[in-house]
Amino acid sequence: LQFEIEADSASYVTVDKMKVRLAENTYSGTVITKDSVSEVALYKGSVSEANLLDKVSGSKLDASGIATFEGFEIEIAADATETFIVTLSTVDTTDVVGKVIVASVDSATIEVEDDENDAVTLNTVVLNDKTITVKDSGKLVLTADANNADNEDSKTILAGEEMVIYSVDAIATNEEVNVETVEFTL
Repeated sequence: LQFEIEADSASYVTVDKMKVRLAENTYSGTVITKDSVSEVALYKGSVSEANLLDKVSGSKLDASGIATFEGFEIEIAADATETFIVTLSTVDTTDVVGKVIVASVDSATIEVEDDENDAVTLNTVVLNDKTITVKDSGKLVLTADANNADNEDSKTILAGEEMVIYSVDAIATNEEVNVETVEFTL
C-alpha cells in the first residue's frame, strides 16, 4: 500500500500517527487477525530499515483489524509531498493461502498538525486500498537477456579462452528465491 500526503502552500505539516485497516476480500470484510498477519510496517519514501517509521505485530492489531502506527514525527515542507508505504508479512501457514487481504488507510485516521500545532484535516476521505492475494508458492523464470549483445549470435572460442556466451534475466514472482546452482547443457 503506497500513498502520498501533500502539504499546502501555507505552511509545513507534521504527521505523527496513522492507522491501517486490514480486512478480508473488501474494505468492510471480515477482520484480519494475527492468525493471518505476523507484522505490518510503515515506511517513509521507500522500503528500507533507514526509512522504517514503526512496526506493529499481528498480535497488536485491534478488534477491527487496525494497525496503529505512532511514535514518529514526519515534517512535510509547504508545497511538498511525502510518500508513505505500508508492508505486511503473512504468517507461515497454509491457513492463510488463498486469502485476499485488503489494506486501506482512511484519511480521518491520520494525525496531521500545522506549524502552530493545530490539527489539519486531509481532503481525501479514503486514500486507497491495496488488495493482496496470498499464494502458497512462487516461481522463478529464466529468460534470455534481450539487452546483452552476447546473446545475439553463435560464438566461437579458442581452447583455453574465456568468454561470455549467454546471459539470462531471472525473475522471481511471489517470493524471494536464492539461486545456488544453474546448469546449462551445451
